[in-house]
Amino acid sequence: DYFRAESRWVFDASLSSAHECSLVSGMRLKWAKSTFLKGQIEGFAKSESKSVMLKWVKQAIDAYNSAHPSEKPVHRQDQGPVAAAASEDGRKKDQDAVATMTTTNKLNPDTSLLLLRQLNVVGVVVLVLLLLQLMVTLYNLRTTTNESVRLQKQHQVLLSQLMDKMKCVKSSA
Repeated sequence: DYFRAESRWVFDASLSSAHECSLVSGMRLKWAKSTFLKGQIEGFAKSESKSVMLKWVKQAIDAYNSAHPSEKPVHRQDQGPVAAAASEDGRKKDQDAVATMTTTNKLNPDTSLLLLRQLNVVGVVVLVLLLLQLMVTLYNLRTTTNESVRLQKQHQVLLSQLMDKMKCVKSSA
């Protein structure tokens, strides 16, 4: 409902060598509605698109190497930075922005799902601890209120007794 994603890729054979080719992939997000999670969605879409393309390239290389075992094995080379995901929200954004992504710290869908689950567990634990603290605070407030009411009743009884004694002293005098 909020956005539409388009994924594009171009596969080019190298003119200089018969044994080289390149794959250029890109992603465009077209925003239909505005959301405060826009940056997170763009970052996640970019990293997910990159991990999917790397997986496809690895599978293609493995399939080629298994189909042609007599030839020299094909390998993959990373080249240069990964361009930031292009985004449109009614106005054209600068498409020359380049962000370098390291493959060691990337979030793929499996690790991000595991991280979200762990954060959910931590959030539930914090919520339970806050509720326990609230219950302890309410219990202390209730006991303090009950003690205050008991002392007020005792004070009222003592005042009544004092008034009765003062009436007795007045009537005897």
